[in-house]
Order: sequence, then C-alpha cells, then structure tokens
Amino acid sequence: MGRFLLGVGLMLALLAAGLYVGHTAEDMHTPVSALLTEAADAAEAGLADTALAKAVSARAKWNSSWHAAAAFSDHAPMDEIDGLFAQLENKCGTELAALCRRISSLVSAVAEAHKLNWWNLL
Repeated sequence: MGRFLLGVGLMLALLAAGLYVGHTAEDMHTPVSALLTEAADAAEAGLADTALAKAVSARAKWNSSWHAAAAFSDHAPMDEIDGLFAQLENKCGTELAALCRRISSLVSAVAEAHKLNWWNLL
C-alpha cells in the first residue's frame, strides 16, 4: 500500500509540475509574441523606429526569460528564434514586419508546446 501511495504522490507531483510549467511558459512567451506582432504592424504602417523599438523590447523580454524557458523547452526552435532576433537590426519595412511575424509565430509555438491539451495526454 505504501508503494502505491508513493506512486500516486509522484504522479500528482509530476502533474502539478507540468501544469505549472505550461502556465509559466504561456506567461513568459505571450508578451514577447504580442510585442513582435505590434512591431510587425508598426513596420507595415511605415513606423520603422517604433517597430524597431518594440522588436528590441521583445528581444530583451525573450533574453530575460531565456534560461527558464531553456530548462523545459526544445532548444531547436529557441536557437532559431535567437538567430532571427540577431537579424532584426539589419531589416526595415516589410522585411522587418515579416521577420517579426515569423519570430512571433515561433515564440507562440514554444508556448503552445507546453500547454495542456487533450492530444498531449495521449
């Protein structure tokens, strides 16, 4: 009976940890994605300075949560996001908008990968 209760306790602890990681990942990545979407909209409107400022702010938020995200995320999309962020300063106009939208979708995908869904339980 003791081993059974230990097993149930471990499973509940893993469930709680998974829920916490999913919630934390969403809280970390949603503001970054939103800033990048705003930057893309500003770039498409011709406001290059505003777009670049928002993109730099998004990069700062991404870098501040990078280590926490790296502890539980796949590193391949994170490396791609880092590489795309490195290209931001050389772009303007529609190229900047497209790059911001691409990074935004990747950041959203990283957050989505940790969200609790029925297909994750199967």
